[in-house]
Amino acid sequence: MKRIMLIAFTAMLAAAEYGTYFTPEENALIQAAFRSARDSNAPEAYLSAKVNEGIAKRSPSARIVTAVTNCAAKLVSAARIADIANIPKAERERALTLFTDAMINGLTAEDIEHIRASSGNDVIADLIRAYLTLSSYQSDAALSRTLVRTLAEKRITRTELADIMNVIARYDRDQLRMSRREILESVADGIRDGKRGHALTRAVERNAESRTPLRRIKRRQ
Repeated sequence: MKRIMLIAFTAMLAAAEYGTYFTPEENALIQAAFRSARDSNAPEAYLSAKVNEGIAKRSPSARIVTAVTNCAAKLVSAARIADIANIPKAERERALTLFTDAMINGLTAEDIEHIRASSGNDVIADLIRAYLTLSSYQSDAALSRTLVRTLAEKRITRTELADIMNVIARYDRDQLRMSRREILESVADGIRDGKRGHALTRAVERNAESRTPLRRIKRRQ
């Protein structure tokens, strides 16, 4: 009974808060998105944040509704993955937020489940965060996706992943010898050659050090 009253109160507050910005039809769609999240035991706060962000930016109401509806669908997919993985209740909300962010930024539910099944629950969060980091500064999302899936398949440990990300960050900051795409391709090549740990990071470093610095090439031109 208390849960029913809480749900009704939450819906009433949302309608009052968003009613002046959205049409009744749009409000109904937003409430349906919230219900789908609630029914999947997913955090409604994630959707509330998306709505509030759209309103703050004065985005068109129809665009906000579309974004929230899409987010809700991804949130429900993330909840299914969490259920399959038996993610502990204490970690569930954080995992769902992470999975949904990844799907918004290019991964599919199948990608995330493949990464989880290949790497195990202990490393999946680190791999998903690695994907989000790589996709945030590297225009080729497909390459980031392939690299993270490969890292999962090779069962890279958390320590090895941290070393790889440090090497990528190091050469990305410099941008003297390799482009961002070349950095990721170099890591992928090393993994395909069976290199792990220090051998992998050294292979990437040797690849970079063997090249003429890009800045020097530009000066010559």
